[in-house]
Amino acid sequence: GDVGVWDFDLVTGQVHADESWIRRLGYRPEDVTNHRSWWDALQHPSTKPAVVAAFARLVNGEQSLYRVEHRMRQADGQWLWFLTTGAITERDAAGQPLRMSGTTANITERKELQERLILSERLAALGTLAAGVGHEINNPLTYIGLNLALLERELQGNEKLLALLGQIRYGTERVSTVVRDLQALTRVPEDQDALLDVNAIV
Repeated sequence: GDVGVWDFDLVTGQVHADESWIRRLGYRPEDVTNHRSWWDALQHPSTKPAVVAAFARLVNGEQSLYRVEHRMRQADGQWLWFLTTGAITERDAAGQPLRMSGTTANITERKELQERLILSERLAALGTLAAGVGHEINNPLTYIGLNLALLERELQGNEKLLALLGQIRYGTERVSTVVRDLQALTRVPEDQDALLDVNAIV
């Protein structure tokens, strides 16, 4: 898979990464300074705080495993998602961490799939909400329509009031059209049987 192995000297700040993985990012191994600052410069501002916080928790002993999802820049400028994991591999006599090692895996495709799934779930929830709203609006519209019909019969001959009722009916019909459009948008199309001319299709 698209996974790179690295080793980080916490005393000198030197980072040694798998050269083949560096090339997959679009960089030449000779362009890498092998210092932490070079890698820090690749971090995306939105995820860099998470990287710093995870590292601090590891060094402070709050966590035994370094694990963080973050974005880094390829040589072509594209931002990719990575999952980096690591652990302290060497300590001094006092127990202070001297070295850590780990792996960094490209998870861009997985993150994009997750984002599409989240968007799909949001759209489905929106559709359910729209269908529910449409149903709730339809009920009072029915009462309004029935009462308008009764009023129109009672007010025959009163052109002024009938004209006002006509405006009310027009407004309710507009609302009813919007509700029908909402329901059509959220309704799952049903399979329909039909006769086909096989010769024409062939």
